[in-house]
Amino acid sequence: MKAIRIRPFPIRHILKNFHSPIENYAGNNRRVFKKNLPAEEGKGKIIGVALDRDISFVFLEGELSRTITLELEFNHQNSLQFVYNLGHPFLYQFSNDSEWVIFEQFQHAITMTSSRLISKISLKSGILYNFYLINIPKKQFLENRTYNVTSLEDSLQLIFKEIPSQQKLHLGHYNLKIADIFKEINDLSTLNFLDYLKLELNIHELIFLHLQQYNKDFNYRLKLIHPTDVKQVKKAAEYIHKNIEKVSRIDWISREVGLNRNKLQQGFQELYGQSVNGYIRSAKMNKARVLLGENHLSLSQISHEIGIASPSYFSRLFKEFYQITPSEYRKQREKKIIEKTTLA
Repeated sequence: MKAIRIRPFPIRHILKNFHSPIENYAGNNRRVFKKNLPAEEGKGKIIGVALDRDISFVFLEGELSRTITLELEFNHQNSLQFVYNLGHPFLYQFSNDSEWVIFEQFQHAITMTSSRLISKISLKSGILYNFYLINIPKKQFLENRTYNVTSLEDSLQLIFKEIPSQQKLHLGHYNLKIADIFKEINDLSTLNFLDYLKLELNIHELIFLHLQQYNKDFNYRLKLIHPTDVKQVKKAAEYIHKNIEKVSRIDWISREVGLNRNKLQQGFQELYGQSVNGYIRSAKMNKARVLLGENHLSLSQISHEIGIASPSYFSRLFKEFYQITPSEYRKQREKKIIEKTTLA
């Protein structure tokens, strides 16, 4: 099986490792391209669109001549990815360490991505596929619309706040309204000015429908949990962040908020999409990433700040989480700061 790594964001990188650099733009519009699959790869097309400097849309329709795995690499931290499948089911791996799942026809998902973590799509030869990906950098997307995370309702805060790990956030089924809009995009044969405005509207509407469906599903899930338990689960999450240097056992948190282990685990799965231990680990690694920006702190000090006794163990956990060591992350960050200062 051939593995092909692509970068859906920014859009100009989409075919960098797939075949040749993009040259087939739609008319004079350098934000849209439409390209047929190379003959040696199969029959079909790829459409890519960049909107508002913060939205990347990629649509693939085609039949491949060989089985391949698309490895989706995201070079922008803390992004949301919207996926929708209009055609034949395919295998999808949401993150490096998650299980492969079958992505059914008319199924849609919202996943969170971060740099150096890879999502994968497995496509078999001789099958007609039809799906799209939309990628938005969360912070930039909100800032460009003069919003911040705290101004959003609770359900949307959960997916727009900066959580560093890549995880499945929402997996839904059978939204036919999305399919109708998707077909409108697929039917575009030309791309004059009015067509481009229509395309922009369609993509924004797709994002709206994904978020609207997520919001409905989230509120439905909340009804399955007693309101008092929801309050205690949120209290537990706040306790974890405030006591990150010492929190490690579920029993401690359970006693602190007055909720038994089973309800606590269920609540975290429903509200945050991960176990209590997974949430603690994410919180510790996120705090470590922030502290690495404070150059006066050593790795030993950072390890102590997040409640990990061994600096070497902290470095191993950090690398497993981000696919990069703490020292390498700090060097990369310092390099970016220098580059920005030079350009300023």
